[in-house]
Amino acid sequence: DFYHLESLSVEHPGLDVISMEEFLSREAMNGRLTRHVPNVKEASSNFAQSPQVLFPPGNRTKWSSNLNKLYSYLRDVGHIEKWDPNICVAAFPSATDPSHLKNLSDILDGIMTERGGRKKPYPPDYAGKPVPVDAPPEERLREMLDRRKQLCLYDEKMQEDVVLHFKEDYNDDFRLLTHFYGFLFFE
Repeated sequence: DFYHLESLSVEHPGLDVISMEEFLSREAMNGRLTRHVPNVKEASSNFAQSPQVLFPPGNRTKWSSNLNKLYSYLRDVGHIEKWDPNICVAAFPSATDPSHLKNLSDILDGIMTERGGRKKPYPPDYAGKPVPVDAPPEERLREMLDRRKQLCLYDEKMQEDVVLHFKEDYNDDFRLLTHFYGFLFFE
């Protein structure tokens, strides 16, 4: 699937977009990628002390065909999340401090419980009246929720991981087929 991620890096300082070749050269070929363990508490103490470094198949950094091997590698070294854009909005806090995650959750809770007597957002209410991009997070999230009732939070665990891999596998019902501007929310 195609996402014009370069435009995100222009709008959001600190979100740097690089090519896969540059990423593999910089991170994988320098031994910085290890087999991902979803829950370190469940991992053996030996693994926690010396994680297994994994290099790309054939030590390749240039991939233009036969991508299944690359995808398999990324699944081995990456944190995989199953986010459904029909159910949730991918929400990224403005800082790594846990209070920002709580703030996003509190904003959603206020919207869903109609805090202050304000009704839940109704998409047609925004037709021809878009919320400004620099509006407070609550106003921007209200508009973006559409009929969704959840946030897919970029949480502390994901922030700690080196690689986030958003798997695409139709057979496993993994697919992020949506416009990024209707799914990604930045506090």
